[in-house]
Amino acid sequence: MIQRTNRNICLAASIFLVLFYGLSSQAMGDTQTFTIPLPGLIGSLGSRTTTFDFQMNFVSIQRLSIQCSGTTTPGWGCGDGVERPVFPYFDWPAQVTIYMDPGPGSWIVSIGPYDGSFSVEQSFQSLGPATWEFLLDGQAEITAYISPLIVIGGVMLVEPTATITEAYLTVEDVQVFSPPGDFDEDGEVDCDDLRVLALAWMSKSGDDNWNPDCDISDPNDEVIDGQDFGVFAMYWDGCGDPPPEPGMSYNIEDCDLAKKMAGPDKDALRFSATVQGNYILFEDMMTANCCPDELLLEITLEGDLITIYEIEYLTMPCYCICDWPVTATLGPFASGTYTLEVYEDWGGFIGSTIVTIE
Repeated sequence: MIQRTNRNICLAASIFLVLFYGLSSQAMGDTQTFTIPLPGLIGSLGSRTTTFDFQMNFVSIQRLSIQCSGTTTPGWGCGDGVERPVFPYFDWPAQVTIYMDPGPGSWIVSIGPYDGSFSVEQSFQSLGPATWEFLLDGQAEITAYISPLIVIGGVMLVEPTATITEAYLTVEDVQVFSPPGDFDEDGEVDCDDLRVLALAWMSKSGDDNWNPDCDISDPNDEVIDGQDFGVFAMYWDGCGDPPPEPGMSYNIEDCDLAKKMAGPDKDALRFSATVQGNYILFEDMMTANCCPDELLLEITLEGDLITIYEIEYLTMPCYCICDWPVTATLGPFASGTYTLEVYEDWGGFIGSTIVTIE
């Protein structure tokens, strides 16, 4: 009992000394680069807004860039008959604009105009008195939209279209907040770091389990003991929240009569499923009545089986059937191999495919 009490007193005393003398509120890590996917921007534009999270805090940021692939198709236009002849018709160009608007000022990237596929990497440029202060917690909101260009004397007849197929965000030349005890340098002192400390516990220089990174007492004393634990406890962030449950966000565009009249390819899988990071990007042409009350997508998860149901609510049908373009983002999923099955109301089982999350 006396021995245990003495150890507790020593541990409490070491923690008190650390608190009394104080430590730097932050430790600067080496300059690093991090990349994350942006599944919420995948699909056809209009306008898409999504949030992202690098899951770490930054001390400083020098550059942010986006790697983006997709396609653009120009619209059609004619002249107004005043400043430009009515004929001939001409292609109406457009560009993809990606921006963050934290205020004051904003950050923007303009892609294009292109006619066909594109794959670019561009840095964000500032508009107004913009700084990176809003991104130091690693989280923000980002928007992508298609922006037709101004054609003097032109009248737009058919709007341009654009689709993003891949999007990644890279933050460069950053210093990550790395407090004492953050042995894996992810910006947090958590259970992963506690495991590292436990493996080196009560070791001293020369022991098989000695880890000099865990000697974080001030000054270093070449032994891993209560003084190091006292410093570790000061910066303890806990074991973090459990990983989010997989979910689904989706968009159903207007009925596409032209694609329906072209007829499906009977030998091809009707839908596509593309993996991006921990997410699955789903695209399909949902067959339904031309004037439904509502169209919905639902998802169920049972182990490694993912099931999507395409649902049509209908009370006063029209005398036509057409295709409705569907895009959905599923996830995030843990690493593994999954079976994706798709069903619709009137036709039942559509098909299945295997997807692998690395």
